[in-house]
Amino acid sequence: MKYTSTVTEKGMITLPADIRRKYSIKKGSKVRFMEEEKGILIVPIPKLEDLFGIDPSMKDVAKAISEGRREEIQHETTE
Repeated sequence: MKYTSTVTEKGMITLPADIRRKYSIKKGSKVRFMEEEKGILIVPIPKLEDLFGIDPSMKDVAKAISEGRREEIQHETTE
């Protein structure tokens, strides 16, 4: 499939809904832009907890790591 999107004055584009659904790109998702020989490749960056698909208990580990890091960052910014 081919899609067309218009670049705004601030350099923003809208990803088509079909693409967002197919690649689970939601509000707050991150994507990486990579220059390729033929053009620009947009690659979704999965969340940490999405990488633990085999063992459901690993989601809890990923959440704990994320929360711990978030607390560290918050603590660093309040000092």
